[in-house]
Amino acid sequence: MTTARTETEVYRPFAGALRPSRLRCLPLAAAGVRVAVKRKLPLLLLYAPSAITTIVFSFVVYGKFTLEASIERGDAPPGMAMAAALAGTIAEVRRLLIQALMNTQVFALLVVTWYGSGLIAEDRRLGANLLYFSRPLTRLDYVLGKLLTVLAFGALAMLAPVLVICAMAAFSSPEWSFVKQESDVIWKAAAFASLWVVSLGLGVLALSSLVKRKALAVAGAFAFYMINQAFSGVLVALFDDPDLRRVSVLENFLRIGHWMFALDEADGHRTWPVADSFWILAGVNALFVAILAWRVRKLEVVA
Repeated sequence: MTTARTETEVYRPFAGALRPSRLRCLPLAAAGVRVAVKRKLPLLLLYAPSAITTIVFSFVVYGKFTLEASIERGDAPPGMAMAAALAGTIAEVRRLLIQALMNTQVFALLVVTWYGSGLIAEDRRLGANLLYFSRPLTRLDYVLGKLLTVLAFGALAMLAPVLVICAMAAFSSPEWSFVKQESDVIWKAAAFASLWVVSLGLGVLALSSLVKRKALAVAGAFAFYMINQAFSGVLVALFDDPDLRRVSVLENFLRIGHWMFALDEADGHRTWPVADSFWILAGVNALFVAILAWRVRKLEVVA
């Protein structure tokens, strides 16, 4: 007859101290990204426009600076004004960079809406909040984890293309002339892209927290921005006042972008003070944060 015995030396008492992680939002964000990238078709469809934009504009920038280098070597096509070509190349590259930034706004809106709409809605539908808040996870950790997931996808759609084009311009320009003369456009483009992605992320998460289906959150996000844009157009047509465009969230982003890149003179439709746009966006984002705080608090109470 065999008797059971316990190997007591295997079960040693834990002599250390448990310390909660200060960045509990990072594993949540990483898990959200891993789950989202498992579906390859949305990645291909949503990021193809950004990838094409990046490749095309990078080659155009490289070609323009290659022409400038040929001018300096003296083997450029005859009849070209060297001074004018040298002065205009960097200005043209600046315009291309701004154009690429404005083009990727639409792609970032699609990406953030798709990947952010289901983050909280699906948790509510599946009851995942019961698991999250049963662990040592605060409401701030939860919101930051979801927001970082959205920002990762949004930055890849808008910020990454801008930085790649800037890097191409920096490395292909003779003697780093682009960095020396247009360094401001680099950090301004990064700042504008970050503002756009963060604001969109907060808005999509707030809408996602109000429903239990991803499809409803996607429809709500597009309805919010598109109806808001259409409503501002109706007001402008009724009252014949272009400054009523500030009612639209998207128009305020454009106003800030044109102010940052000194495009005010070329824009006759958005002439209101840029401070108004900053205040409007601050108010809208504060509303998104308030909705998130309210809804996540209810999720924690249920858990």
